[in-house]
Amino acid sequence: MKIIGIQKIQSESFFNAEVTALNTLTVGVDGTGHDAKFFGDTSGQFLLWDQSSDELVLAGDTKLSFHDAAGGENIIASADGHLEINAGTTLDITATTIDINGAADVSGDFTLNGTAIATVIAGTTVTNATNATNATNATNTTNVTVADESADTNCFPLFVTAATGNLPPKSGTNLYFNSATGRLNATILESEDRIITSIRQFKKSGSSVGTRNGDVVFFGDTESMVVGKVYHFKNDSTWELVNASAVATSDGLLAVALGEASNEAGMLIRGFVTLEHDPGAIGDVLYASHTATGEATATKPTGSGNVVRIIGYCLGASDKKIYFNPDGHHTVL
Repeated sequence: MKIIGIQKIQSESFFNAEVTALNTLTVGVDGTGHDAKFFGDTSGQFLLWDQSSDELVLAGDTKLSFHDAAGGENIIASADGHLEINAGTTLDITATTIDINGAADVSGDFTLNGTAIATVIAGTTVTNATNATNATNATNTTNVTVADESADTNCFPLFVTAATGNLPPKSGTNLYFNSATGRLNATILESEDRIITSIRQFKKSGSSVGTRNGDVVFFGDTESMVVGKVYHFKNDSTWELVNASAVATSDGLLAVALGEASNEAGMLIRGFVTLEHDPGAIGDVLYASHTATGEATATKPTGSGNVVRIIGYCLGASDKKIYFNPDGHHTVL
């Protein structure tokens, strides 16, 4: 049966043969429509245009297929409340913003900007995650994937800038860990209470004057000091060059200047240090000098009224390195 030209069907009609429309097929008019229903070969499967609710219905698990019939590209409601979007190979979604208002369950590989999501989650907050790898923000994360890096010589511990909150992890070049040796290196280690250790290991000082390894204090408010010279702590709480020709300039607390200002560079009161002068030969016992102000010497004072006080030991023949450890006792000749 062919319908040619403008024909109006205003009542229910049944067609038991093929119907061919050679022009536009219009059902209803704008603002007043009519239902249109197309049945499938299976009971309960049909396509319905429901004019009362302005809705196109694919009843049951009727598929909306693309490209070809019975192909792999389709949308189907496989159960009540369950909608599937199937693509034979690739599903592309292009939009400025994609909102997923609910939980997302990804059973296959998921890539983000070409990188597997299992490797990096960029720009996403992960909340209550069991495992979070390289997440930008991870809240209440139970586990973070780590690997054994015991061969690395420079590892930088991570820290945050507050006790709580969503914070970015940071590191500093002045704090690093050698995982191969187990050594933690820091510019300064400070404790308000105590530091407990079984061994304090000190290295010999370097070749430059004033390099040190040992105990250093930062007080005295004294400036214009000579680096590598030996100083005496005065009763006015300042430093002066040591001089063993008198008790008043060689008793009490002694220290080696590590810079021009005592409160900034510090004063070494015990340890390994490089002086600005050569005090003697390897292994020599060193005394506060009574002839050269501010110096250590291997020559023991002998003159009347001089002070004999051991202040350390020479570690090199001519490299000016000593172990500085002033004796708490002195003898006046």
